[in-house]
Amino acid sequence: MLRIHFTADDLGRTRFLPEPAPMLELKLALVALRRADAVPRLDGWRRAALASLPESARPVWELGAGFSGALSTTAVCGDFDEALEIAWGLTPAGMRHEAGLWSGAGGRAAPSWARSVAAGDRDAVRYVMRGFRGAHAAILRPYWPEIRAGHHAELAHHGRVLARRGTAGMLAELVPGAAWRDGGLEIATPGRREVRLRGRGLALVPTAFWTGPPLVAESPDEPVLLVYPSRTRTVLRAGSGRDPLAGVLGPTRAAVLRLLARPTVTKDIARQVGISPASASEHAAALRAARLVTSRRDGRAVLHHATPLGLELINANGR
Repeated sequence: MLRIHFTADDLGRTRFLPEPAPMLELKLALVALRRADAVPRLDGWRRAALASLPESARPVWELGAGFSGALSTTAVCGDFDEALEIAWGLTPAGMRHEAGLWSGAGGRAAPSWARSVAAGDRDAVRYVMRGFRGAHAAILRPYWPEIRAGHHAELAHHGRVLARRGTAGMLAELVPGAAWRDGGLEIATPGRREVRLRGRGLALVPTAFWTGPPLVAESPDEPVLLVYPSRTRTVLRAGSGRDPLAGVLGPTRAAVLRLLARPTVTKDIARQVGISPASASEHAAALRAARLVTSRRDGRAVLHHATPLGLELINANGR
């Protein structure tokens, strides 16, 4: 049983993560790939992801082998490249801590490269960073538009409950079996854990890939994270059910082009597709070179929009 103790201020400091967190979703996606009992809606994604996982992702695959449910509050960074920059800037002690949260206590001996990372070896860190990038590109980035849409549908659902029943009522409906007892929120989980918010607040994080009981991450000066399976069952299309434009443009560039059916600035492309602003600019430039997109400066931002040719391509390849 998980019991979360709230102070008078904590209900007012309860919030949802506004966007899905790519590093957290990547970790839980890797866990889902290893589970033979993955839920049926993930079957197509699981087959396609296993087939496309590159050799460079081996260290990340190994890190996820001993997952025990431990999470880091740093895993909820909204941009994947920024999350890697945070990881690159960790001290050796911080790297040891983060690696321990990834690998858990599964009784497996740590691989030699993991020991090198924990010792601060920058070459070993680069090796792992390549693994993260390879895994992200193969199993998460092609599906990010669907993951993001599911996240926002989940938030909209709970927003409606919040409007009717308030924060306490919304929390009681967050996951099956949640209930308020003696001023604390109780949630059915294996084992027993007491979490005292003490004014830090609670950040609610629905995920597309986790199917187990809610998970908790906390650090002294940050809101406590409550990670739970989204009730909005995101279906990740793979193979023939995926975007027909992806086979021509690549999945990320196809997602960018579809987004630009309406005028969009670079930072919003990055946020909605789940890439860095620099990558968003590169994709827009490539589409512009192919006469599928036009770009113009709008104050300090650059506004991109599909050309008539780009719109025709989008409409001819509807999903």
